[in-house]
Amino acid sequence: GRYLSRLRQNVERNEIIPIQSKTDRFPLINPATGQPYFFIFVNNLSSSLGTFESPYPTTLQAQNNSSPFDVIYVFTGDGTTTGYDTGMLLKTGQIFQGSGFPLELSGVTIPPLTPGTSPTITNTTGVGVTLADDVLVEGFIISGAMGSGILADSVGSFTIQNNTIDTTSVLGPNGDGINLNDLTGNNTINSNTFVSNAQSGIDVENLNASTLTISNNTFTTNGAVAIAFGTGGTGSDNTINISNNTFTNNLAGSFFTTGFDDSTFNLTNNLIALTLANTITPVSFSSGDGNIVNFTGNIMTDLGTGVAQAAAGLSIPVAFTTGTILIDSNTFTLESPAPISNAILSGSTTVSNNSVTTTPNLFLFSPITDLNLVGGHDAIFNCTDNVVIRPATGFGISSIRLGAGRMQYDVSRNTVTAADNLLGIFFFTTTLTTVCAEVNDNVAPEYDFLAGTSAFRLSSNTGDVTTSNTATTTTGVPFDLTGTITQVGPNPGPCPP
Repeated sequence: GRYLSRLRQNVERNEIIPIQSKTDRFPLINPATGQPYFFIFVNNLSSSLGTFESPYPTTLQAQNNSSPFDVIYVFTGDGTTTGYDTGMLLKTGQIFQGSGFPLELSGVTIPPLTPGTSPTITNTTGVGVTLADDVLVEGFIISGAMGSGILADSVGSFTIQNNTIDTTSVLGPNGDGINLNDLTGNNTINSNTFVSNAQSGIDVENLNASTLTISNNTFTTNGAVAIAFGTGGTGSDNTINISNNTFTNNLAGSFFTTGFDDSTFNLTNNLIALTLANTITPVSFSSGDGNIVNFTGNIMTDLGTGVAQAAAGLSIPVAFTTGTILIDSNTFTLESPAPISNAILSGSTTVSNNSVTTTPNLFLFSPITDLNLVGGHDAIFNCTDNVVIRPATGFGISSIRLGAGRMQYDVSRNTVTAADNLLGIFFFTTTLTTVCAEVNDNVAPEYDFLAGTSAFRLSSNTGDVTTSNTATTTTGVPFDLTGTITQVGPNPGPCPP
């Protein structure tokens, strides 16, 4: 009975029993060529064929025997520049990789073969590494080149990362850590160290319709400005992203631009540390037209050394003719006459949510200064939600505008603390300038208005209000200044046109 019924049941097996292991091997394909990646190896302890088992002994042999899109992989070797002293002239699409860093290829990570040690290369007669289009340079110490450490001229879409570039010589061409000219495409300079180069850490000359990202780098004791734009040319329609970098004691400042138009500059979350007295402005937008500047989340400090700086901290000078400026959520702790100095001829400037502590040494300059002595232009200056601490005599926030033109202000919700408890927020214009200002909800020792054809709307400010047009002093009273004070009610509307 029951045994016969069991025999009629189907046999079922649910588990999978492996009977052998299998390994698939397939070439890693370079998406730029559709072919497998081709490697050339270099090790100055070897003397042979450029293979993994027997690398070339010199970078020059690798250069001469390579093709576009090859991977040139350089071992640390004996740790000297022997065989690595003729520079490297890259071809399109090549990867120039040092053995101390992992190499990422098409989603596959090749671990470093000499972790923690990088090969040192140089060029005793010229540039350290010359770039081509679509190349990667990673994992080298580029030291003592008789010219720029890296040169990119009329190329684009490159990546330079995890290198140390130092002690380039001014005796060669340029002498910058990296020299860039006539770039195209999207370009990245990330996680490098620039130290003691003869001139700039990075010098960008001509740049048009390109994107350049400079992030997570360290710039220390370079012989000129750390990052320079336009010193030997111009640029337009670019996007420049400079973020999470550290700048320390570069001889001519941290950032400088001149001659760039209609471009966007984003400087975000950088540390600018000053430990030596300097007459050079750390960050300066020297000239340009129609640019957008976003300076946000940065820290600029003298590291508590008590060393006075003779120049402004962040400067937008008069030659920066038109544009839109945002200076937001930064921390300035400087012994400088004007940590924030704006003199743009026309356009819109917003200074908001900053913390500014300083001991300026010039009466005309304030921790936040808007100063333009040219006139004849319309501009907007918004200064809101800042905290200003000024231990010495002087104003905390000031605007001085001369000549014909119209200035529109929103100066609201700022807190100004001054050691003498006398001076706070100051406006000065001539009778040729039309001024319209909202000054609301501030806390300051004093408000001084020396104005021409003006309409000031004030409400809920803490401190005294004085003007040159009347002997009357009021405290927190809304008024319309047109030569004499007129009450306008407790809740005045926006500035008239």
